[in-house]
Amino acid sequence: MKRSLVVWMVCLVSLGPLTAVPAQADRFVQKNIFVSTTPQLMVKVSPPFRYIGETEFATTTELGDQTQGKAYVFIDTKQDQVQRIFCIQIIPELLRFPANLLGNIAADLDFGTCTLADRQYQCAAHLISFTGNEPVVKFITPQGYSLPPCLLAKSFLTADGSTGSYLIGIFYLEAVSGPVFQCGPSRSTAPPSSAQQQALGQFEENCMDAFDAYPRTVREVPGFPGLYGIGDAPLPSGAYK
Repeated sequence: MKRSLVVWMVCLVSLGPLTAVPAQADRFVQKNIFVSTTPQLMVKVSPPFRYIGETEFATTTELGDQTQGKAYVFIDTKQDQVQRIFCIQIIPELLRFPANLLGNIAADLDFGTCTLADRQYQCAAHLISFTGNEPVVKFITPQGYSLPPCLLAKSFLTADGSTGSYLIGIFYLEAVSGPVFQCGPSRSTAPPSSAQQQALGQFEENCMDAFDAYPRTVREVPGFPGLYGIGDAPLPSGAYK
């Protein structure tokens, strides 16, 4: 089977045309908090990440389904150089999901299952080297930013059928350089070295410090039908962005 990350990680790979679109009423970002009612998802992204917009893409899955998805992109920069990327991806109306969303995991640095709030995700860490054709590159670079040649990425993928049929992807990417990790045309399938394991441990800490996912606690909020909040904390106020 082809690597499913090539299909599911549409934030990161070239799958179809991608354009900037206005936020829709059932999803918005305010004060670095991403809120979605369909599917239900709330993620708070930590500073210094900044939200730079929402994009739309067309994709065809390995199972032959064609659909439109959306990606919500946050970046952490040093001057005009992107240091880290945080991306939330929603793909709707996929009626069939492969049981293994990660696909061929032989070259991943680690993989398994992860729990974020009240959802189970398939998760993996891997190296990424952008070519310039990826949708996330075509979305970020026209805004005046440059991207690092090599990044470590953590992917969280899950299928959600509670309010329709959706694929949810949460992605954290961090620039890497030096002898510990090197991007190249081929990926080693050898187990990570001790130095890589140590670097991966710090990377995992950075990843989990970058965001918080919250349980799907449904609350009836005037003007926000079916919206759910963060426990008993107030929802972000103000108009949609």
